Amino acid sequence: MFFLILGKPLEPEGPLRVFDVYRNRCHLTWAPPLDDGGLHIEYYLVEMQDVSTGEWTEAGTVQGDTQCGIPDLELGHKYNFRVYCHNALGQSEPLTTDTEILARDPWGTSSLSFLVYQTRFKLYLQPLFSSNRTECRISD
Repeated sequence: MFFLILGKPLEPEGPLRVFDVYRNRCHLTWAPPLDDGGLHIEYYLVEMQDVSTGEWTEAGTVQGDTQCGIPDLELGHKYNFRVYCHNALGQSEPLTTDTEILARDPWGTSSLSFLVYQTRFKLYLQPLFSSNRTECRISD
């Protein structure tokens, strides 16, 4: 005799990683749930919370993948994120970020301007008010 018990999935496996955080976007990754409820995961629902308002809003849905980009962050705002699994019988509990994420410029704020010029196969970036230069190689 064989019994198949179906139900809602467990929450996605963590941690919910946030990386490539910039002033207006970031990227999230997570793992599939340990138990899909015996049914195919149809999609993941991703939500974000601007800590200043406390309101959760839908950031998007993801099908067939466990990562997504989050656009439209506001510079200087802190955010929380959460992800739900969905199958034909319902929604899981959420997987939530452990800490608030600050939308920021990863290079800080700078008023430096750069002069860009190319010689042969090297590209040089040189601040206009400095004699230092940074070399970047160009590949074909």
